[in-house]
This record gives sequence, C-alpha cells and structure tokens, in this order.
Amino acid sequence: MGYKTDSKLKRGSRYVAAISDAAHAAIGSRAHILLSADEVFVDKVRTIYEFLGVTTEVGLVSLVDGRVLIKSE
Repeated sequence: MGYKTDSKLKRGSRYVAAISDAAHAAIGSRAHILLSADEVFVDKVRTIYEFLGVTTEVGLVSLVDGRVLIKSE
C-alpha cells in the first residue's frame, strides 16, 4: 500500500513487530473496539479499516495527568 510503511524492516526484530501489528489489526477487525497507545499503529489501522469497510472503532490510548484518555476519530 505504501501508507506509512514500517521503517527499518531490514532488521529482523522489525519483522516480528510488523507481523504482530498485522495480527492485532486482523483480530481487532472482528471486535467492537480496538485500543492502542501506538499512534502510528492506530493511524494505519484506521486507514486500513476505512478502506476495507471494517466498522471496528479504533481508539488511541494516552495517559495525561494520571488519567487514561481514549481518543477516537
């Protein structure tokens, strides 16, 4: 697709991370909501789900002043 491609895939450890992200995105596509604190992952998954018509809500989790915040689109 070329959208926000994974960096440094020449390193073996990045392959594991890329496969893990793909697996989480695939499993999340069958859920009502997918939460992650990884902003790049959330951006990618939102774009992929929109392209595929997946209705799973995707939220970005962050910790601000000791409170957990969830930002959806």
